[in-house]
Amino acid sequence: MKNTDELEKILSYFADTFPFENIDVLQKSTDSITPQFLIDKILEQQRGGLCYEINALLYLFLQELGYDVTLVKGTVYTDNGWATEGTHVLIVVHLNGNRYILDNGFGSNITRQPLEINGKSVESAAGMFRVVRRVSEKGSLAYEKKEANEWVLKYAFHLDALPWEELDQIKSVITESESSAFNRQLIISQCFNEQTYSINESRLRIKNEDGEFDTAFQDIQDLSNTIQERTNVSIYKQAQKYLLKK
Repeated sequence: MKNTDELEKILSYFADTFPFENIDVLQKSTDSITPQFLIDKILEQQRGGLCYEINALLYLFLQELGYDVTLVKGTVYTDNGWATEGTHVLIVVHLNGNRYILDNGFGSNITRQPLEINGKSVESAAGMFRVVRRVSEKGSLAYEKKEANEWVLKYAFHLDALPWEELDQIKSVITESESSAFNRQLIISQCFNEQTYSINESRLRIKNEDGEFDTAFQDIQDLSNTIQERTNVSIYKQAQKYLLKK
């Protein structure tokens, strides 16, 4: 029987196995987002990806298991206001009369479990999250994180189905747009059961029950060594190709 316990196991496996990483964007990849491309890149090559790759693969997997799932898109909200419109991809699953958000493609800020719309908040190593009805110019629903005892908007979205063909357009915008946050520098992150990490070109950040800690990189070799320690051989090699061109 399909249930939230099974979904949590699947989400946890995806989170533990497939990092959030933007190496293809930095290398200006133009490969089309097809089911075979996702299988080749993420499963066969043991890579990670961005939201339109990780969540798209998760969507296909859940479809195969018989879940009632829909791809939708949202717009991320940052300290500087709205990010590039409609470029965040997530999943809605209909289960036992309820609707849940599944999102393993939001960097290290993920829940590792289904998040019921207007349901209880959930907690992961990344923090406390909820999805509520909150009308804005970018959507009728909001994905929020509790920060300093206040609920902070992270992205807004509608429930309209996202056609698969639009994934290529989203990838193109993320890769080419001057307003994209993902085509400027290397980003690799992951949310495990008890800690999160995120890497950019200047530091490693680790968050666990003891707090949040940054370690600055002294040079590119320091960055490279950290990627090698934190990721698998496939991701490390791709990151090296990018770093050697800098």
